[in-house]
Amino acid sequence: MVDLRKVMFAAVLMALAVVAIQGDSEESNTPSSTSPLERAVWCRTRNNTYLALGATYMQSVCTMCTCTKSRAIRCSRLQCMPTYCVDGSAPTRQSGQCCTQCAYYQSFANQTTCVSNGITYPHGVLLKSVENKMNCWCQMGNIECRSYGFGIMQTLDMLSDTASIYIVVMIIMIILVVGLLLCCSCTLFSYYYYQRYQQTMQQQYNEYVNSAGWQPMDDGEQNAADMSAEEKRIEAEKFQ
Repeated sequence: MVDLRKVMFAAVLMALAVVAIQGDSEESNTPSSTSPLERAVWCRTRNNTYLALGATYMQSVCTMCTCTKSRAIRCSRLQCMPTYCVDGSAPTRQSGQCCTQCAYYQSFANQTTCVSNGITYPHGVLLKSVENKMNCWCQMGNIECRSYGFGIMQTLDMLSDTASIYIVVMIIMIILVVGLLLCCSCTLFSYYYYQRYQQTMQQQYNEYVNSAGWQPMDDGEQNAADMSAEEKRIEAEKFQ
């Protein structure tokens, strides 16, 4: 039990040390303490090219990469929302595009305004929101409707490197605390049942002694028993 507590204490100290070291490294690498020239060549790609801090580029049609503060290039896949076309047609994925779009998008691609109920809307204006979590807006002359939401994976993608380190440390500490509580609970449980077992055995022993009628001899009875044994020995010597 003592060894387990020492191991848990050492693990907590190591986790706190990792957080402190990570915090120092982040503070030393903050953009405010570096020159503009260094920030311009902050990250290095696999083909030995350099990116500025915060620069983004498309690795593929659906993968976007960003140069982070830790000088690492983080790539994430673009999340496409379900597309709903106002004319009832099925959305399709065009060549060179990641997400599906309505079929009438190409026909009216040159237009920059949308007309709905006789009202003209410029590009990018939100037209309406419906109850089933869908938004409709003007998209290059077309009215696009898509569902919106905020999932867990999108939340994780928004976290920085430092935040993810803190989350990992918090999870480790929670696991250690839960393990320590379980260990203490098991110890108390074992101690309780050990005491109860000892009490039960003592009660059974007392019941056995009382039912057998055995009583411990006092000093007088003990001396009488010793005298009887001595007399028997003397009589045996006389007959020899």
